[in-house]
Amino acid sequence: MDVLITKFRNEKNCVGLAAPQLGFHKRLIVLEVKDDPKLKKWRPDLMDTLPQSLWINPSYTGSGEEKTLDYEGCFSVDGLGGMVARFKKIVYQGYDAEGRLIKGTAQGFLARVIQHEVDHTNGTLFIDLVPESELLPIEFYRKKRTEALKQGRESVNETR
Repeated sequence: MDVLITKFRNEKNCVGLAAPQLGFHKRLIVLEVKDDPKLKKWRPDLMDTLPQSLWINPSYTGSGEEKTLDYEGCFSVDGLGGMVARFKKIVYQGYDAEGRLIKGTAQGFLARVIQHEVDHTNGTLFIDLVPESELLPIEFYRKKRTEALKQGRESVNETR
């Protein structure tokens, strides 16, 4: 657990990290989503926040059918990004380091982060959810996001 937390704290722009990303075959994730104006600029769907938390055996289920399509990148897949459909709102649960149950609901960007990290513990990377022909350099997606924000759109797929 200490290695996972240390790596998380030392990564720049990191909101989540899962033990399998570091070669540990454990169902552990660490995540943190702050109410940060810089993050909010890039993730207008930032609604819910979470202090740094370590979860053991995390899981989630979609709350409703509604999904959002947005780009994701990952430390495990250096330099690539892709559009991933994720539940807009989820119900999650796991355990803290003392074995206490953690449960709640999350929506928007926090829900996306939880789904992404829990997927790691299940052996799924975001690239498994994106057609290979749609994987492009992450800088391409960042440029698209910047252009969308300049046009007052929240999503790179939203048209006006």
